[in-house]
Amino acid sequence: MHKKSLFALALLSALPFVALAQDAEGDESTGPFTFAASATLASDYVWRGVSQSQEDFALQGDLTFEHESGIYGGIWGSSVDFTPEDIDFLDEDDAKVEVDAYIGYAWDITDTLAGDVQVIRYMYPGTNDGYDYDYAELIGSLTFNEMVTATVGYSNDVFATEEDGIYFGLSGSYGLPWWDLSLDGEVGHYTLDNFTDDGDLKYMHYSLGLSKEFGPVSASLAWASSDDDSVDFYGEIADPRLFATVTIATDL
Repeated sequence: MHKKSLFALALLSALPFVALAQDAEGDESTGPFTFAASATLASDYVWRGVSQSQEDFALQGDLTFEHESGIYGGIWGSSVDFTPEDIDFLDEDDAKVEVDAYIGYAWDITDTLAGDVQVIRYMYPGTNDGYDYDYAELIGSLTFNEMVTATVGYSNDVFATEEDGIYFGLSGSYGLPWWDLSLDGEVGHYTLDNFTDDGDLKYMHYSLGLSKEFGPVSASLAWASSDDDSVDFYGEIADPRLFATVTIATDL
């Protein structure tokens, strides 16, 4: 069976257990640790302005834990596709799954300002010989009033190139007075050292969307775009696009 199909089957099989756990959790304390799980269907996996699924559907899942001290961690996964089918000169890398393992610490600095620092390892198991995309990134963020978040990410081996990658992002979410909708936005700047024949790749990306929660289910519709430097390098997968997500999440 195809790796992507196996991953989708595993996530879908987990959903009944997620629902059972939600029914059984009750009001009892879980101690110093809390656990959560989610599954997401996305019409496109867009990350920092660029499609990671060749503008196709992606199935995603997340398992997390959090300690009352603020330490947290988890594993997140998604189906991916990096090789365009209509470009003959590119060899198939056979990257079908992304698995991210992360651990971090979150804390309140003041009543309105929260800090977060995490280390994340991006992994792409099952790639063909000669293809290695695995790398780690250190990410720090500050969130004001649970609405606006400023993020800085750094890797000294971005995409396993042994080059630096630096990311700056600003995102926000604002509750609208209609139908319990939220307005979500993001802008980011990514610098990838020595990533092109001419040197560094530097580009901006943007997104704007609406989201709504229906109990344990949340849905979003967003528009994403990136600047000409990104489109010149990545091609169509960096073009402006609309994409939607539906997520079911629960505490375990």
